[in-house]
Amino acid sequence: RRARGRWWVGAEAGVELGAASPGLDYPGPTAPPGKIPFQTFAVDIAARAGRRLAPSLDLGVRVGGHYDAFLPSEVENAGMLPHERLLGLAVGLELELTPPRSRVSASVRAGGLVWADRAQTPGLEDGARSDASALGGGVRLRYALAGRWHLAGGVELRRASTRWSGPSVRQPGVTSARRIDTTQLLQLGMAAEF
Repeated sequence: RRARGRWWVGAEAGVELGAASPGLDYPGPTAPPGKIPFQTFAVDIAARAGRRLAPSLDLGVRVGGHYDAFLPSEVENAGMLPHERLLGLAVGLELELTPPRSRVSASVRAGGLVWADRAQTPGLEDGARSDASALGGGVRLRYALAGRWHLAGGVELRRASTRWSGPSVRQPGVTSARRIDTTQLLQLGMAAEF
């Protein structure tokens, strides 16, 4: 992050990996019941710009790209769940509190995907076309350690909605579908500024 007077610009990137086993419990009835192990992968890259409103308070905007993938261990799983990828343009606002001479700082974020596309494994689509959107927000706390390193923690809430139109391959006779995914994420770890 670079500052010029009251204005500043910066960039950030993040990667999230996840795995679940035994994973989702599929009870049927369209296929035999079973467990569905899966992995998740997400990447966020954003440019940031903002203005210092007070000696310890900044307001910023974020614009960037978001990619995430849902990867069942095998396509021939109990619920015939497809691999999925979500790609979108993300925008958001951030309010950051950094008291002078304090090791602790906090930020509040809110934003969403203004354009998004969800794709599924060919032959297992829930519809011919998809329309996706997402909203989210969270609170982060940081405690400064030595140099550029921080102890970081936070809570994030996310909600993604997808509508499909056109014939479903997985569910014959269905021509429209909607799914809502919600995530509550608690994070604790190390962060570094470059």
